[in-house]
Amino acid sequence: MDALTVLEQMEEIINNSNRGFSGNTIKVNVIEMQGLIEDLRTTLLEDLRQARRIVQDKENILAEAQREASSIMEEVEQNIGTMIDDNKIVIEAQHEAERIIFEANEKSEKMTKGAKEYADEILANLESHLEKTLETIEHGRNQLKNRQQASEN
Repeated sequence: MDALTVLEQMEEIINNSNRGFSGNTIKVNVIEMQGLIEDLRTTLLEDLRQARRIVQDKENILAEAQREASSIMEEVEQNIGTMIDDNKIVIEAQHEAERIIFEANEKSEKMTKGAKEYADEILANLESHLEKTLETIEHGRNQLKNRQQASEN
């Protein structure tokens, strides 16, 4: 039974009671009225307990929400820190990669220059040998011509 129902019953008893001569006094059944007052007291106490439980539950929910929000914020801050650290690592890795590429290009250029110089040296030696060989061939041909001309004469 709720408090409003008990109050309505009390009001009904008062409205249906016998009135005295002056109209300001009534005769009520004291036992019935005491029973309703006790019902009202019990109902109000139960409503108060329930209201306190609701307030406590609300406070618990709010406290849990606050803890969860704090936990989420900590996790977000950690993730941001990790992302910043990861970004620093990526930047450092990019710089290291650029340095390695630069060194590799320099090495490649030196090796290419060395290879070209070596090939030029080999070709120069070959050219020198070929010139000597051509001179020998030309000298041999001239001797053959001279011998042939001498035998014809």
